[in-house]
Amino acid sequence: MEAKNVSTGRDIMMEFADLTGLAPESKAPRRYLWTDAFAVCNFLELHRRSRDEEYKHLALRLVDQVHHVLGRHREDDKRKGWVSGLSEEEGERHPTAGGLRIGKGMKERHRSEPYDERLSGTGTASTTIT
Repeated sequence: MEAKNVSTGRDIMMEFADLTGLAPESKAPRRYLWTDAFAVCNFLELHRRSRDEEYKHLALRLVDQVHHVLGRHREDDKRKGWVSGLSEEEGERHPTAGGLRIGKGMKERHRSEPYDERLSGTGTASTTIT
């Protein structure tokens, strides 16, 4: 049963890696903080159970992608660079210094934009920025 569980976990996680741009690595990976945190744990467990170094490398690559995607402002944001405001060099050394974005699909609404109750429950547009 153990081998089947590892095999099923591997299949699910490799599909996740493909669909989100982790492996093969995409120039525009799709990152979402909570899902990615769970995926890192899964890859590390697959490594522990199988001793296959590929899973450890995928976990580390995912952490790196999360830092570079969610530690920076969105491409469609007028702000650029690291969320922390650090220089490129300092941001590389401390990618989580300013926290991480969640990675939701919609931009945060500006405080001057009206609140949309229809969107507030989806976690896609309820946060405001200044």
